[in-house]
Amino acid sequence: MTKRPWTPGPWTIHESRIDGACFACGNDGYPIGSQPKQRANAYLIAAAPELYEKLEGAIAVLTQIYGAPLNNPAIKDMRAALRAANPAAFKEGE
Repeated sequence: MTKRPWTPGPWTIHESRIDGACFACGNDGYPIGSQPKQRANAYLIAAAPELYEKLEGAIAVLTQIYGAPLNNPAIKDMRAALRAANPAAFKEGE
């Protein structure tokens, strides 16, 4: 397993009551930008759109080319990760 230099998950999203700005907190409750791992966190966040797109592609390959069913545990885990990143893209119960 590769070393993960960023703040361990799970991360949570918090919205400012003052101006509506959103920020992420690490599993210790502190904003991820205020920790010594800030650079690694920034790289991970910057890579998130591409990671999301690649995961969508992997699901498509596994289901369409290899015929893996959507209820396959690995597919379900991948879809759960996508849902966590973009809940609006999924229908209720999907």
